[in-house]
Amino acid sequence: MLNRCLVVAALGAAVVLGVASASGCAAPTQGNASQAGAGAGGAETDSSDGSATTATPLPLPPLQCTLAAAAAEPTWLRDAVGYQIWVRSFRDSDGDGHGDLDGIVAGLDALRDNKPGGLDLDVDTLWLSPIFVSPSDHGYDATDYLHVQPQFGGDAALQRLLTAAKARGMRVLLDLVLNHTSREHPWFLDSKSGAGAEHRNWYVWRDVAPDAEHGWGQPWNAKAKVWHDGGTGAYYGLFWEGMPDLNLAWPPVADAMIGVAKYWLGQGASGFRLDAVRYLVESGPGAGQADTVQTHAFLRRLVQESRTVRGDVALIGEVWTDTATVRTYLEGDDPLSGAFDFDTTQGLRKGLELHSAALVRNALCKGASVPGGALQHFAGNHDMPRIAGFAGSDALRVVALALPLLLPGTPWVYQGDELGLPDGDASGDRAYRTPLPWQAAAPAAGFSTGTPWQPLPASYPPLAVDAQDADPKSVRSRVRELVALRRSLAALRQGPARILAAEGDASHTALMWVSGAKAEVLVVLAFDAAEVALPQEFADASLRFSTNAARDGNTVQGPGVFVLER
Repeated sequence: MLNRCLVVAALGAAVVLGVASASGCAAPTQGNASQAGAGAGGAETDSSDGSATTATPLPLPPLQCTLAAAAAEPTWLRDAVGYQIWVRSFRDSDGDGHGDLDGIVAGLDALRDNKPGGLDLDVDTLWLSPIFVSPSDHGYDATDYLHVQPQFGGDAALQRLLTAAKARGMRVLLDLVLNHTSREHPWFLDSKSGAGAEHRNWYVWRDVAPDAEHGWGQPWNAKAKVWHDGGTGAYYGLFWEGMPDLNLAWPPVADAMIGVAKYWLGQGASGFRLDAVRYLVESGPGAGQADTVQTHAFLRRLVQESRTVRGDVALIGEVWTDTATVRTYLEGDDPLSGAFDFDTTQGLRKGLELHSAALVRNALCKGASVPGGALQHFAGNHDMPRIAGFAGSDALRVVALALPLLLPGTPWVYQGDELGLPDGDASGDRAYRTPLPWQAAAPAAGFSTGTPWQPLPASYPPLAVDAQDADPKSVRSRVRELVALRRSLAALRQGPARILAAEGDASHTALMWVSGAKAEVLVVLAFDAAEVALPQEFADASLRFSTNAARDGNTVQGPGVFVLER
């Protein structure tokens, strides 16, 4: 049993949990949850009549894994708190029913007002959904990479936003789609005109579409059609026929797209969220459609050339796959600044649904070998059903958002999740992109003076920003407190974070980790209503944050978030 035998052993630059060599101190086991924790005390189980017994204080459980201290570049990204904006649904400034860039400027006070004791969230980094000229409502099929969608206010509106953000100490990342264009892009219209067209090689053409038996299909759907009839041959479009893939193996295309990135960095963007980076350069069917050597080579060049414009550029990849593959984009010479941690997000959502902390803990530990701080943590984004559908109470919604906010590495909050919004009424992914409610009593909940491009559900106005700012126990108020806590405790944002392998019932009901070089902060996320016994090492620690005021001696009552500092 590990009881007050915790010491910190510094090994060069790395800090790990260790134990004193005195008799009776057992070393922590590393590995999976079933292996770790042998000999450690556990919470008492339910009695035979079904009533819960009182949990007893635990010694510090053994270590399951360690998430390294934040060390990713650029350094400003390590301490950043990110907020993802779906531009069309954030706020409308001109009454046309569509959110726009001036609407974001009008809503900046809710995100960061730089006033002591304000009601803002104090986020400092914005990621904007695609804003370039496009025929769609989502914008992932650009027809002009060098100009802003007129419906969003055009180029001048982006400059107003960048200026306003900079005045508040905020940075702005743009969503950059390198893999494909719209089929309405002038490049593609020329390319499809015939084999001798100037832009023919800017896309991937075959005289005849390969048979399905040849292994072509989407990496996530082998039966999907990826070759499409272009009239003068078959062209490759991984996502669908309306998004033909650019041929980034063709030097003029690579030059053009890197030129796009450098242009917007020169205009004041701090970096990019890079869409679908696994699929940039295909070398053939099957395995050759994702994560190719050529894709990695292109990204290294993008990193190098972007730094010639902005030395502290942030390039964050959407690498939607297992963490082991994600790691390959974050290692070696000139890696990406970061990549989104989809394994942990999926584990979190399943854990919320099943009230199982073990699922989250195991998912988190997949990232233990990733360079510190490079994984970007998030609970939801524009491609996923909202977390309110998995977390059935405000307490669990706060638990979901606390996970990214209290781990080392940049946390991201998707707009509306801080309000606990459910999915909208639209079909498909538009349900996750419904306009935000700003004022509970205003028409269209204050999103627009006109008719919103999507109707707001009847459940939205009571969840509006102004209503939640007036309620200190609302999800938004709790998120505000969590951001403030992250900023005040360097151990949380810098790490390392040592994920503890609780035993018995505790392994299912609570996720625990200790953060900081001296293991000075304990985070407990409780996934159900059971009592959770705290490690004895934190018996005298101060309770810095709690969604439940109840702390009875050395136990806390779930569900909820608890942060203790010693």
